[in-house]
Amino acid sequence: MKAPKQDNEWLVMPTTARWRIVGWIVLTAALAVLALLLTARSIFLRQVYLDANAAIVQEIREFNAFASEAVDSRTRRPFTSLTALMERYLERQTPDRGEAFIAVTPSDVLFVDNASNDAGERLAGDRQRLNALINDAAPSGVVNTPDGELRWGKSTVEGRGQQGVLLVAQFVQSDINGVRRNMLVLFGVMLAGMLLTASIAWLVAGQILAPVKRFARLSERVGPLDLATRLPEDGNDELAGLARAINGMLDRLSTAHVEQRHVLSEVLVQMQAQVNALALWRDQPSGLGPAALDGPLNHLRRLTHDLALLIDSGQPGFLHQREVKLDALTHQLAQQLRQAFPERHWQVTEALHCTVSLDPQRVSQGIRHLASNAVEQTRPGETIELGSSLRRLPDGEAMVSLWVVNQGLPLNEAQARAIFETPVHQRDASPDTAAAGTTAEAPRMGMGLAVVKALAHAHGGYAWVESGAARGTVFGIDLPLTHAIDATRAEQVQEATLEAMQQEK
Repeated sequence: MKAPKQDNEWLVMPTTARWRIVGWIVLTAALAVLALLLTARSIFLRQVYLDANAAIVQEIREFNAFASEAVDSRTRRPFTSLTALMERYLERQTPDRGEAFIAVTPSDVLFVDNASNDAGERLAGDRQRLNALINDAAPSGVVNTPDGELRWGKSTVEGRGQQGVLLVAQFVQSDINGVRRNMLVLFGVMLAGMLLTASIAWLVAGQILAPVKRFARLSERVGPLDLATRLPEDGNDELAGLARAINGMLDRLSTAHVEQRHVLSEVLVQMQAQVNALALWRDQPSGLGPAALDGPLNHLRRLTHDLALLIDSGQPGFLHQREVKLDALTHQLAQQLRQAFPERHWQVTEALHCTVSLDPQRVSQGIRHLASNAVEQTRPGETIELGSSLRRLPDGEAMVSLWVVNQGLPLNEAQARAIFETPVHQRDASPDTAAAGTTAEAPRMGMGLAVVKALAHAHGGYAWVESGAARGTVFGIDLPLTHAIDATRAEQVQEATLEAMQQEK
């Protein structure tokens, strides 16, 4: 049985994005409607009070002007009494709705009433209330009566030793009630508008979130071994931009996944080759000595060392960078390669004179792998060039390059790109298939070049290859030039270095 909800659970708002969007829109609209209603009510009530005050002031001015003449326009003679003056004035006046004129003389109380429910007549008949207003020291005021709010003003006239008072009364309760009715009508209209706004917000939120839900469903199809799913990128809005960003992330993950599978396939191939060599040694006559094991064992040691380096290359603290003079490092590498591969002729053709922040040990490991690859592509006695130079990317960023040139088998553009950029369409190939598919027509990145690429990426740079030029096939790495130098100065340094190299030749 479903457990009953607690009291506070009914107050919990739904957490879906659609409800949150609708809730915020409705809340904003409600606050705007409330502010509009309060402002409109204040304006309308103020207008009622201003109109009532203006009517009182106007009536008092008219009475004062009439009383100042004190002449009956019909007889052209002065009034004989205050009562006659008041009667004549009231005969000429027509009060507006809610208005009453009450004239008080020593002998009579005269009135003209146009207030609802005979409010003015009742006030004229209630001598106590009437005297309170007449005897008030203020010329005007606001009082609450059984007939609602009353705004009043008075004017006093004297004649023949007597005193009379004209009281102008404005009963504004009916106008206030009209304002309230208008506010109720306005509230109803705005409530209907809020309901319409909520409905539209619900539909629009659904349309906005529909692509997000579609993205979620498509993202669920992305598995650890299947990164082929891509999100639709239709349009130029924010959702299309999000789709492009997610697809870019999936492309990078797919590329990394393919490279990892490729590295594993290379390890499988090389380990299988060494296992076959060991098996062949086992089947040889007993006269074969233990020295036959040195080759396979050394190869396996290098393989495990390269695997450990690939694993550690993405970890913090992998690099130990320091300031290094690039020209000195270039010549030092050349000397080490001459000792390691004496059957090749190593020549430094260019050495950039600048200081760079890098890990010299890791960079040396990468160049040695490039050199080993060049040795495999050349014959004994051939020349392999080594150098360092300054490169500028299309965006203007300066990079320092260390490179190795060999005159081996040239590569076309597709083959050169396949060396360091494993095609994404190969992601479905298994390690066995990838290992078997290594052909001369499609060169692939071996363990050594994978290490070079990882070392370059660890420095924030990249590995590259160029082929087909007159100088041969060039393998290199580009590293960021953290200590920028003037471009003109760099060109001068390169020209001087080339001239020195020519003199050495």
